[in-house]
Amino acid sequence: MRFDGFSKIVDKDWIQDDVVMISIERVAEMGEIIPGQFFNIQASAAGYPMLRRPISVSGYDEKTVTFTVKVLG
Repeated sequence: MRFDGFSKIVDKDWIQDDVVMISIERVAEMGEIIPGQFFNIQASAAGYPMLRRPISVSGYDEKTVTFTVKVLG
């Protein structure tokens, strides 16, 4: 299912200096979430960075979807 909308960040937890877990609000339009699924995430509505980043789901429940990201570069 394609979801092309906005979701609010509800939690951000730094696990290490360069690894962060980001939880976003799960909206009904996202549909079913399955293990191994990727979301193409756009970090801002301003258009920068221009390309979306594919990030795999690391966890979810009825209210949130969680991504674990390692900061590089």
